[in-house]
Amino acid sequence: GAQRVISVVASRMSEMGHDVSMIVFKRFPEEYPLSGRVKVFSLADSEEEYKKISGAKRVFLLRRIIKGIHPDVAVGFLEGGYGMYLASLGMKMLKIASARVNPKSILEETGLRSIINRIWFRMADMVVLQTKGQIELLNGLCRKERCVVIPNPISDAYLSIEPHAYDRPVERIVMVGRLNEQKDYPTALEAMRIVNKVNPNITLDIVGEGDSRPELERLIVEKGMEN
Repeated sequence: GAQRVISVVASRMSEMGHDVSMIVFKRFPEEYPLSGRVKVFSLADSEEEYKKISGAKRVFLLRRIIKGIHPDVAVGFLEGGYGMYLASLGMKMLKIASARVNPKSILEETGLRSIINRIWFRMADMVVLQTKGQIELLNGLCRKERCVVIPNPISDAYLSIEPHAYDRPVERIVMVGRLNEQKDYPTALEAMRIVNKVNPNITLDIVGEGDSRPELERLIVEKGMEN
């Protein structure tokens, strides 16, 4: 999800005339399409290569790349946020944090990463969130006057689709994603329980794998939704 957002935003900003550079930790065989105007830098060419780089060296490599780019504004997505914060200490540029997950998961982190994340969100010149509710969930992690809501973008390919109406009722809903706490499937199950009271013919298929699978299977039985 965040990778798609980055590809859409970076491409659009480069096409608007901005000089856009993207730093990724590692490359993948299949990646989202990106405008040829965007300059891409990476710490490693593969997952295997990235795992061999120590944490300290990752920060060093990141700092060297940032110094070479010398940006006016730097935006940190996901783990790139606190990594960018550490790597750019002392550099003069506007630094923007971007929370792409439920802020509760950031607040619940422990150890050194938690400390760095909290400092990063408080020190950032601006924090971009996806919903107004996330501002409340951050619970003082960043100053509200420095928080701004920017919903996820939609690429031109989808905006150009002709408007159309569905000519049949919804009968089957499919969710695809990893099965873990962050995705909050229990809320989807509770919603389906309410929906089925109105229309018992509507079904939900969950496609994915993860640590939460046993818990979800237990909840399905507990709510009497096996069918």
